[in-house]
Amino acid sequence: MKCCTKCGQELPFSMKAARVKVGMSQVDLSKASGLSQSQVCRLEAGKGSPRMAHAYALAKVLKVPAEKLFPES
Repeated sequence: MKCCTKCGQELPFSMKAARVKVGMSQVDLSKASGLSQSQVCRLEAGKGSPRMAHAYALAKVLKVPAEKLFPES
């Protein structure tokens, strides 16, 4: 499955950079976190915030604090 065209845009926290740092593809991250690949893509593009349970799952897999997965207001 192809990713949306805006994935990997610069964000205050780059989820893509964290994913790449741990050596995962979007598909790997989606399987490890329980999110769909399209959800991972949207989050990397800065389109929305993860639910709390998803944030903790992503944070654990990406080895970052869950707070980093929410945009600053």
